[in-house]
Amino acid sequence: MQWFKKYRNSSFLKYTTTLVLGTALAQAVPVILSPVISRIYLPAHLGLAGIFLSLTNIFGPVSNGKYDLAIHLPKKDKDSIQLTMVGICFSAIFCLLLFCIIAIFNVQISSILQSPEMQYWLFFVPASAFFIGCFEMLMQISTRFKKYSHLSRVMVFKSGTLGFFQVGIGYFNNSAAGLILGQVLSVFTASLLLLNTTKKKMFVEYKRITTYNLFQLAKKYSEFPKYAMGSSLFNILSLNALNLLIGILYSPAVLGLYLLTYRVINLPTTVISQSLSKVFLEKAGANKRASEPIKKTFIKTSLRLATISIPLFLILYITIEHVYGFVFGEEWTDSGKYAKILTPLIATKFIVSPLSNILYVYNKQKLMLFWQIGLLFISVSLLVGSSYSNNSFEYFLINYSSLLTLYYLILYAIAFKISIKN
Repeated sequence: MQWFKKYRNSSFLKYTTTLVLGTALAQAVPVILSPVISRIYLPAHLGLAGIFLSLTNIFGPVSNGKYDLAIHLPKKDKDSIQLTMVGICFSAIFCLLLFCIIAIFNVQISSILQSPEMQYWLFFVPASAFFIGCFEMLMQISTRFKKYSHLSRVMVFKSGTLGFFQVGIGYFNNSAAGLILGQVLSVFTASLLLLNTTKKKMFVEYKRITTYNLFQLAKKYSEFPKYAMGSSLFNILSLNALNLLIGILYSPAVLGLYLLTYRVINLPTTVISQSLSKVFLEKAGANKRASEPIKKTFIKTSLRLATISIPLFLILYITIEHVYGFVFGEEWTDSGKYAKILTPLIATKFIVSPLSNILYVYNKQKLMLFWQIGLLFISVSLLVGSSYSNNSFEYFLINYSSLLTLYYLILYAIAFKISIKN
């Protein structure tokens, strides 16, 4: 009863629970469908789709100039709405330039990726990146307006659309087409639904917009495309460039096994940690606007994340290797071994990633940029070194998981120090 009263009076817990439930339902769909997808598609198909997804994940989140991270900072809602439009315009220009580059160099790019089939799918990358950029902007403005229930419904819809197209197209066409088109269409439809959430306020503000106002806001928050964009790009590259290199240095089949591993083992982070991240970012932004200390919120969030992470990933570490082959089929047995190796790293990221947003709130974009450059350097160096030394992929994963776990703990120490000072 006491817990219920505490829950009812805590906006942080209510908003987090709403997002966690929505994200859990959204992530349940691909997990439930994973055994079906692993039987419809071959590891090589998943590897090809993984290359496409890696490219869109590299360009999509940074296509908006990372203005999405600035949406919680203006004191006036109208400035946040106009900042959303700044990000969408930035994304449109960015993706148009990306399309021109792909149109000129698509043959060379597919050759570098050692995947001739990607020559045709590359033209879908700019469109997918634009939808992702818009989706991130609309997610953050919806979070600012505390539209958590609608955000949960949108995430479930997005996941359902993805599963529908991937299974439906894959049933009739045994190629990577269903995996790729499912990604593009799910983000597009989810963006339309998010736009519907804020369309009244957006359209009212749209009538008042002048080019001068947009330029002024873009200039005021120019630190985000200057530094946060680069920082985010290095963070994304540390994962997605790794995926591309795995496909090139090892094989698309190994990449397919790794991607299935990461999708399942990273599920708790996607469901719980990212939901807490959105609420923490909104809370930290509100504390800063009100000139209130952030240390108490930081410590409470740390404890909540650790309380979930430690027992959950301990159970996964003990059981997960035996589950993969049984659930996904014999072709995917190695994924279970990969998952066990990565568990300590994912457990640490579960705690640290949401709290690292404090660096953006307190304008430490440069510091985050340098940390992300280090992350990319470590990740790529380990993979390239392992490949050229003819070491197995498992050997690489052991070193990768160990070193990056320590590196994320360094980031936590930095974030904690910032919370004390502010």
